[in-house]
Amino acid sequence: MLNLDEAKRIVSQNMPEGRIQKYIVYKDLFVFQIFTDDLLEGIYDPFYSVNRKTSEFQGFPLMQPGVFTEVMNLFAKIQ
Repeated sequence: MLNLDEAKRIVSQNMPEGRIQKYIVYKDLFVFQIFTDDLLEGIYDPFYSVNRKTSEFQGFPLMQPGVFTEVMNLFAKIQ
């Protein structure tokens, strides 16, 4: 299973301009809040995931039913 440092390397490879602000573990995923300096999209929909089993990097569907509240509560617990 993928560890956090490995997941961060995957994020860096896929979004070299991205800055990880926070992360959580949600099911089999590391979910990252990542911002960029892109003026049009740098702060919009900043959630991405790395699958801990497959190493797959992708956007995270935060607005999916049943996901939003749980994930936002996990992020709210982080300082």
